[in-house]
Amino acid sequence: MRTPGTAVFLNRGNETAPLAMRADVEHNRVVHENVVIMSIDTMPVPRVPDAERTTIDSLGYSQDRIIHVSAPTSRTL
Repeated sequence: MRTPGTAVFLNRGNETAPLAMRADVEHNRVVHENVVIMSIDTMPVPRVPDAERTTIDSLGYSQDRIIHVSAPTSRTL
């Protein structure tokens, strides 16, 4: 069952489902209309170029409205 709105879950990567999302589905038996799985990667560089700051992936299934967003960030010293 889909519930209105957008859910955002943090996760290390796009290879597994976030534990919070799995628990939400298991306990509440619903998935939000739109789901964003967000990964933030710390890069060993002083600055990440603008073109590389955000990557959006539909994970191969654009109809399920679940996307993975990767946002690399620079490590400040």
